[in-house]
Amino acid sequence: MIGLTLITGLTVAAVSADRGVARMGQQDLTADYKVTSAGLSGLSPEIARTLSGQPGVATAVALRTTGFQSQERPALATAADPRALPSVTDVRAVDGSLTDVRGTTAVAVSDTYAREHGLKVGATLPMAFYDGKQAGPRVVAVYAENDVLSDVLTSTALLDPHLDKVRDEAVLLKAAPGRADSLPEKIKETLGGNPLIKVQSQDDLRRSEAGDIDDVLYLMYGLLGMAVVIAVIGVVNTLAMSVFERTREIGMLRAIGLARREVKRMVRLESVMIAMFGAVLGVGVGVFLAWSGGHLLRSSFPQYTMVVPWARIGLFLLLALAVGVLAAVWPARRAAKLDVLESIGAQ
Repeated sequence: MIGLTLITGLTVAAVSADRGVARMGQQDLTADYKVTSAGLSGLSPEIARTLSGQPGVATAVALRTTGFQSQERPALATAADPRALPSVTDVRAVDGSLTDVRGTTAVAVSDTYAREHGLKVGATLPMAFYDGKQAGPRVVAVYAENDVLSDVLTSTALLDPHLDKVRDEAVLLKAAPGRADSLPEKIKETLGGNPLIKVQSQDDLRRSEAGDIDDVLYLMYGLLGMAVVIAVIGVVNTLAMSVFERTREIGMLRAIGLARREVKRMVRLESVMIAMFGAVLGVGVGVFLAWSGGHLLRSSFPQYTMVVPWARIGLFLLLALAVGVLAAVWPARRAAKLDVLESIGAQ
């Protein structure tokens, strides 16, 4: 039961998180392609400039991100061209105008960050960067929470002086009409076929995120497989003890005409009932734990939507049924081989 509870809970959570990641990409990212580095070094700013002038590329927007502290609380700032952002991400200003984000004196903040820090348009945002320098730009806009951007949107003029090395985290590309399918190969040719540069479509990004979730899930399946083995041993032990304690009862049943195969069937049914009771209870508790955990996740992952994968849960129940039948093989055979007279005389 415990093993199936954990497996069910993890499966429901993983499938729900996968659906949330898909929704996140569909909601906020409108770019056709995302160019990133396979390593941790980021992209040279020259790449964005090169791609923006290529045929087939309608818009190329570079994203740079760094950390800072405000009111002794850590946060992230993203530098990007606010005029080009709406073409690659569904960013929406709820107060002020994003096009006012320019120079070193103006920033925009997400509505969540503004609410948590008591900020509004016209307020000053104290920023302490990790190079030891500080800035106090004015908030000129508040935008709806966006997963492509971070807490604060700034210009490169404000962010670049505080970076150890100016590198882009990613470049978002919007293809010209009718050029989306052929664009990845053109990009790779333009960049010299560099194997460290990844060009991913929205589907590629969703598959990548889902693959990471599945990798963790399959690892947990492997570890929890040991719990299934222990469960089989537990059922076998329970049935063996049951056969031992009911030796006289089995002997009496045999004496009044119960056939060996019917004794085996009786033990198998008992095993299946034990396994299925534990399986149904485990699935129910697992789904409940995933549901309750989902409520806690929604504060930091609002796209999380609980999805119950009934097909997989049905497979788990079938496996539990198979485990019950398998666990009954030895106890059922032992019960069927008991001598009738010796069994009746057993104490």
